[in-house]
Amino acid sequence: MENEMIERVAKAIYDAQHFALDRETLENMARAAIAAMREPGLEIRKITTFEFAEVEWPKLIDAALAAPPVGG
Repeated sequence: MENEMIERVAKAIYDAQHFALDRETLENMARAAIAAMREPGLEIRKITTFEFAEVEWPKLIDAALAAPPVGG
């Protein structure tokens, strides 16, 4: 399961990049991104209910993805 997620995140990083990276670097970046999503942010520490996990966490991810890229 974890490898599948790493592969998907690595592919997303690869598809979004504007420079060449090797597979190991991409997978390390994917692992770092996944680890960051695991780290409880302020929003998660405030609410730890099932509803939060099912409803609010995806909204936070969607909001983060909708934000303009840094430097862009």
